[in-house]
Amino acid sequence: MMDSLKRFESYLLHEKRCSEHTLIAYRKDLNQFRSFCEDLEIGFPDDVKVRDIRSWLASMSINKNQPSTINRKLSSVKSFYNFCLRRNVVKENPALNIKGLKKMRLMPSAVKDSELQKMFDSIYSHIQKEEDPEVRFSMIRDLTVLELLYSTGMRRSELISLTLDDLDFSRGIIKVFGKGRKEREIPLSDQLVYKLDHYLNFRKERVEETERALIITDRGKAAYDKFIYLLVKRHLTGYTSLNKKSPHALRHSFATHLTENGAQLPEVKELMGHASLAATEVYLSNSTKKLREIYRDTHPR
Repeated sequence: MMDSLKRFESYLLHEKRCSEHTLIAYRKDLNQFRSFCEDLEIGFPDDVKVRDIRSWLASMSINKNQPSTINRKLSSVKSFYNFCLRRNVVKENPALNIKGLKKMRLMPSAVKDSELQKMFDSIYSHIQKEEDPEVRFSMIRDLTVLELLYSTGMRRSELISLTLDDLDFSRGIIKVFGKGRKEREIPLSDQLVYKLDHYLNFRKERVEETERALIITDRGKAAYDKFIYLLVKRHLTGYTSLNKKSPHALRHSFATHLTENGAQLPEVKELMGHASLAATEVYLSNSTKKLREIYRDTHPR
């Protein structure tokens, strides 16, 4: 049982080249399903039937899990059984023909550009006044993180995996490895290049030469998932009324503000690293909504 899960994790890590964040999500989903089976004395993975998976999905729905969460967990189980099928661990995939729940497509929430400007101005002002070198470095690092997330639209996992080698100031680009280790290059504005260079000058005084992670903690170690989340939440608090003050809110803001200012969807898709245009089209709805507001407020009739 556990051997199959460990082999699946090894496959995800070494063959699919999934990120640590994705690996943790798979592990959590599959351990949850395994526990469900154990509680009902169902042999996992060999004896699982379609009805067992449907019962699991129903139990999550009763417990008011979101459709998107349930569908992700179903996808994890499908992927696991596809792997087991190819390795002759099971004879069939019991999840194969189970369809996910229908879900409402929610508009991604974006921070207003005016709110972001106030936040950036405030941080910059505090940096100018700060005399303690340690506090000053932390604030410069925080500003760099926020600028990178908003100016490039990269994911939190992509930010964490950045190394010094991914910066190319001569070409004005940053190399990002997205889902499935798919590489893309994102242009850097002159302003962002200047801020990154400024940060790097402070960074080199606080880390060993062997540490290649671009973003580091106050202790000079590579930044991690929760560190970035709390950093962003802390700085957005007080400047936006959004419920989710997360790194993803800055990614949404990046795409929303681009489309509002006339950027075309294919270009936004490439910058964000979306696999299909469908994932990017939601930002067109945001842009259209903004145009309707402008029309309503300015047209004489």
